[in-house]
Amino acid sequence: MNGVSLLPLEYKLVQSKKEKQKQYIEIAAISSVVIFVMLILTSIAIIISSNIINSLEKTNQSIIKQSAALGDYKPILNEINTSVSQVSSAIGSYPDMLWLMSELARAVPDGVSVADIAIKYDGNAGTCTVYGKAASHSAVSAFIDNMANIEGLSEPKCSYSKPSLLLSEFEIIANIKNNIPQQLSPE
Repeated sequence: MNGVSLLPLEYKLVQSKKEKQKQYIEIAAISSVVIFVMLILTSIAIIISSNIINSLEKTNQSIIKQSAALGDYKPILNEINTSVSQVSSAIGSYPDMLWLMSELARAVPDGVSVADIAIKYDGNAGTCTVYGKAASHSAVSAFIDNMANIEGLSEPKCSYSKPSLLLSEFEIIANIKNNIPQQLSPE
């Protein structure tokens, strides 16, 4: 006889209504708590973002103040540029030797080992002398061909080549042209 209730039907209906109301109240309370927590989190996010905006505005104002002060340095910069142009016209211009060295390094073929590079330039003309060892004479010839393709060099020639058992020693001399990239002064 489990499940058989002797209570009147109206009492059962009133009880089920009370239980449903209790459930609705619990759901409403949980929803209210969730909404309250979301409001708190949103207000915290707003406070943090307003602090970030304030700090960005302060940074922006300091940058604007610093950039306004840079206007005072323009006459000094113009004076420096004038001095640089006077110095460069007084000493002349020299080829950029670092550029030339990097181009020479790119021109070295397989089978060639460079021992030394000597560059001399006196303001109007110059020479580039490369000393090294190669596995064969054809490797030296390939190196000379590669040097001929470098924009700032002309007339590369092998001034001597000394064969040995394993590696041949060589010396290549090339003239430095005036049309290679320029720098302010020799280093």
